[in-house]
Amino acid sequence: MNWANECTAAGIERFIPAGSEHPSAIDALRCIAEAREAATEAKQTWWMLEAVARAKDYQLFDDAVRGEKFTPGREPGSYGPIRQAMARLLTKNPGMKNSDLWNALAGNPPRGWTFQENRVGKYIEGPTAGEGMDLPRFRNIAWEERRKHKR
Repeated sequence: MNWANECTAAGIERFIPAGSEHPSAIDALRCIAEAREAATEAKQTWWMLEAVARAKDYQLFDDAVRGEKFTPGREPGSYGPIRQAMARLLTKNPGMKNSDLWNALAGNPPRGWTFQENRVGKYIEGPTAGEGMDLPRFRNIAWEERRKHKR
């Protein structure tokens, strides 16, 4: 057995005892055992990280491994139901104030959306958790839609 070649071939020169050109058989066996243990630990670490990533989000992990781009979310140029309703109202009346726009949408909200006005403030709740809009965002969207209609 040529222990030096096996350790060097595995890329693990650090396990070769320092200052010895012809180490004993025990040193050679120790070198091989430590090299195999290090390789096993590296594989186990990778497998553990892979399992955690797959458990968290299977599709994102596969995309990252393949180098595919992550999907950005909503398609460019497509808008949510609140923005579409705002655009319809502002097309009819571009000079409508934010408060009038809020009241008009609150009177006839898109399906599944509710307009709230309570101690927390004014906000819109969507049909599912995480969907919604607060008043500052509402104002910003109204401003963006007004700019589109002025052009």
